Formats: sequence, C-alpha cells, structure tokens
Amino acid sequence: MTETRVRLLAAVLALGTAVALFGPVAASSAMSPEARACGGSNTNVQGEFDLKAGKEIWTVFPAMMRAPELEDSDIPIHVVVFEGGFDLVGMVIGDGSKPAPTAADVICVIPEGGRPRIYGYVSRAGSDWK
Repeated sequence: MTETRVRLLAAVLALGTAVALFGPVAASSAMSPEARACGGSNTNVQGEFDLKAGKEIWTVFPAMMRAPELEDSDIPIHVVVFEGGFDLVGMVIGDGSKPAPTAADVICVIPEGGRPRIYGYVSRAGSDWK
C-alpha cells in the first residue's frame, strides 16, 4: 500500500470514528438576512415563511392576539418564528418603556419595504408551529 493510500485510509477511518462518536456533522446553515434583521441566531430560528398580506397572519397563528397594524394590511410580509426564549435586552417598546429581558413564543414580522416588528407570547394554539 502506498503512503498516500495509507493516509487516505487513516483519514476515512478517523472521520468514521468521529461520526460514530459524535453523530453526523451538520453543514453550516446560512441564516437569512431577514432572520438576522430580527435579531435571530442559527440556534433559535425555528423557521421562516412569507405571506401575501399581513392580515393573513391569523391563518397561521389563529390564536394570536390583536395586532392592528396587521389586521387590514395587504402588504406582503416575511415571518421568522423563534423557539425558546428570545433576548429582548436593549430593545425599546414604541412608548419608550423597556420590555422584560426575555419573551417566549416570539415571531418577527417584516412588512415588504418596512422594518422588523417583534411579537412576543404569540399563542401557538391551533397552529402547526409548536
């Protein structure tokens, strides 16, 4: 066996051992610019989707509380769904108050041509998102 073949075989065996010990190596997944704009990370983004109009958000999250800015909106939106707690440190609510340090069941809505809006405690009841 040539030296090159021996090295190749050693590398393949090492990779096989690593996979056996630690599981398959996941490819790095690139985070979308929308998720990044919402403050997401590769570890807390559960998923993303587009809707043709803001008012359609209740077709996905039927138990979501009122959001007057979306209720009559025909503007397309991009939605980022987060899992686990979402760090709100440094964020300021429209009235200037500061929210609790973390929130659960967070989604971020980005209207076409607009800025991201964070919605916390969005009920998943009746939704496919758990």
